[in-house]
Amino acid sequence: MEDHNQVAEQEIEAFMIVRAIGARFVAAERFSVRQADNCCIVYVGNNDGMPICGFFFKSATEKSVLLFLQGRRQVRYHVEDPSDILTFYREIETVVKASMQYA
Repeated sequence: MEDHNQVAEQEIEAFMIVRAIGARFVAAERFSVRQADNCCIVYVGNNDGMPICGFFFKSATEKSVLLFLQGRRQVRYHVEDPSDILTFYREIETVVKASMQYA
């Protein structure tokens, strides 16, 4: 099992990356994060807002990011560390833009 402090740091780093990507379209302070049992979920708005993505970093063998797309579709990206999130920034932008219609 990975060190809990390291996981928390990675989740914070991942949240900051997603927020920075999305801040081009939505004010940065509108992003929030909620810790669940096995992941962290990023929202636009409060915790009842539209989910953007989830971070699954607690596994010692596999880390991933789940994007919540329109129409209840989801896509999972495997990552080595939070900076890998930058490779699919366009997809995050698309989800954030879609969230604006529900804001």
